[in-house]
Amino acid sequence: MNFQAIPKELKARPVAFPPLIFSWRATPKITEVPAVNYPNLVSAGIALLRGGVSVIPIDARKTPADPPLPHQRWKKYQKERVTEALLRKWVNIPGVHGLAMIGGKISGGLVDQDFDVPGFFERFIEKVKQNREVRELAYLLPIQQTGSGNYQIVFRCGLPLRCDKLAYVPADNKEGREAAIETRAEGGYAVVAPSHCPQAEKHGVKHKQAYRVIQGDFAKIPTITDRQASVLLDIARSLDEMPLTKKEMQAAPLPPNRNGNVGEGVIDAFNRNYNIRTILERNKYERRGNRYLAPDSTTGLPGVHIFEDTGRCYSHHANDPLNDGHSHDAFDVFRILEHGGDLKAAVKAAAETLGIERIQPQAEPDPDQDYDRQEREAIQAENPLPRIIEGILELENFVALDLPERKKYLDPWLLESSINMIYGPRGVGKTMFGFSILEAVARRAAFGPWGAGESVNVLYLDGELVMADLQERANYFKQEVYPSKFYVYSTHHLNLLGLRNANLGDETWQKEMADVLKYLQVKLWVIDNIASLTPGIDENLKHAWDPINQWFLKLRFAGISTIFQHHAGKEKLQRGTSGREDNIDISILLDYPKGYFKEDGCKFVATFEKARIRQRDLHLISDTEFSLETDENNSHVWTYANLRASNKKAVLELLDKGQSQKGIANTLDLSEGYVSKIISKAEKGGHITSGGKLTQSGYVLIHGA
Repeated sequence: MNFQAIPKELKARPVAFPPLIFSWRATPKITEVPAVNYPNLVSAGIALLRGGVSVIPIDARKTPADPPLPHQRWKKYQKERVTEALLRKWVNIPGVHGLAMIGGKISGGLVDQDFDVPGFFERFIEKVKQNREVRELAYLLPIQQTGSGNYQIVFRCGLPLRCDKLAYVPADNKEGREAAIETRAEGGYAVVAPSHCPQAEKHGVKHKQAYRVIQGDFAKIPTITDRQASVLLDIARSLDEMPLTKKEMQAAPLPPNRNGNVGEGVIDAFNRNYNIRTILERNKYERRGNRYLAPDSTTGLPGVHIFEDTGRCYSHHANDPLNDGHSHDAFDVFRILEHGGDLKAAVKAAAETLGIERIQPQAEPDPDQDYDRQEREAIQAENPLPRIIEGILELENFVALDLPERKKYLDPWLLESSINMIYGPRGVGKTMFGFSILEAVARRAAFGPWGAGESVNVLYLDGELVMADLQERANYFKQEVYPSKFYVYSTHHLNLLGLRNANLGDETWQKEMADVLKYLQVKLWVIDNIASLTPGIDENLKHAWDPINQWFLKLRFAGISTIFQHHAGKEKLQRGTSGREDNIDISILLDYPKGYFKEDGCKFVATFEKARIRQRDLHLISDTEFSLETDENNSHVWTYANLRASNKKAVLELLDKGQSQKGIANTLDLSEGYVSKIISKAEKGGHITSGGKLTQSGYVLIHGA
């Protein structure tokens, strides 16, 4: 295994997360990620697929190519990943001029921000650089220049975003405006370099050049936090120059507000002409009686109160941008929801919408009117429930949620968002077993009796081996090509770099490691082992384990699966507190088989002590004996056998040779009851005669055809 497996880009971005894999002595200026342009559609498409991006072919007009995708058939690839073989076939079909990325879940939460009007991208990037929360993203996110000379920037996030228009400019059309910035996410697609679509026209602009990447690699699109994604979207919305359509601008005015029309400013004029309900409804708030339901609510309980006497609203929805502890008038809602809270931008947009060329001084509000206090008291009088109610659903609504099926990494037991433990005596082979699991997942291969699942990025954290020993073990199984990334985090390596050791119990290290896992898009990692990576913790105390357990739960809810390895204690139980097993999905004991000798090498029986899997899959996790062997090419390979099937064959073979049931039980170290059960089932199945001799089918069962 190559220990320089961390991407070069990571070294150039020390501000992205605290130094953990490599050492930075100072915080240098943020460096732009170099642009990666692939030479042709085949190489670009394969790189995108291996980077977790679903793609479709497009024609010279930027529409799905027909052939091979007539009549909207491209939409199937919003749920089904394209194979590399199909991609190669597509790009050789006449009429295919490029590729497009599918947004949303199928591509790992992919979002494309498309800037259709010149100048908007530059203004957007400048605002991003000025924002402390997201300024580094201006240098890190992949960016491409489109065929018309405009720009697109891409990222991944966990928000359930769909295609949407974020900012407009005035236009001479029926609506009076056209989109300047829009997102392409769930339900949409975006053309990607090096596509060339010469017939694509929009407002008379033809694509005279091929798409080209100017920053980053579209095959390595980073995942940002939901908060960062929201900030980027808000910045884009703040650039809106035409928030209202012609029809909305002609909406019937309301009666004068509390300040009348004397010395009326833009804000008062806006509040006089626009109803707060209009602003809420066009931002997808749903009316429920005299209240409104926020778009992101999961309870179905409306939490935005409207006060007719003041024309203001108050929200107690969790995650609602209007929920800031204050009540809001129509202009406030307009400013927060459509301009990211930017007062200057909102005033400018409102003035242009209302046709106000000169902004009048704003009349001072009545100091005797404490609207926040009045409306808080009104809400308190209604005795609203705590915000925790936002997360509680009725059964009917809960079962109706459209939830994606958990991905399988090894079928049937190793799943997405799971916590798993592998334990056994010292030296039994836990390192080899854990490493082999990751290797199989990285190359989408079966391991032992367990079927291949989805290939994802994986990471192996070793807490005790010197690099030479770990490298020797890694070379047993290393392949030339992996569909996904396989990272190695060697504590010895970090120690040589002068960095502190990994510590599962350290809160700062936990946060840093979570950031690294998310940045590297690691979905499965193995921790080897608990004893070496939890210094100073009494492993017998549940409360000492609780903070680590809570961190594992956070990783689970973030979509990251964990396998931690541990030592067995007396009576073949995992060592220490039993609380370690409370929240795990899978517990596997590795133990030496009966009659084991040290010269047998790496050989053990894997037994599932706990398994949260479907009832119908239980037969797939029966005890399995693994043995690491050397083949004729001097390569290391695993052999495995179902222990129950092996016991059955051994019992029937000894019975055929004339041994008694008691003798068989003593020879194989099995209980007499178990031996009797095997013999009874074999006789009913026609594998032995009533006298204990093998039938023809019994002979085939043991020796093969």
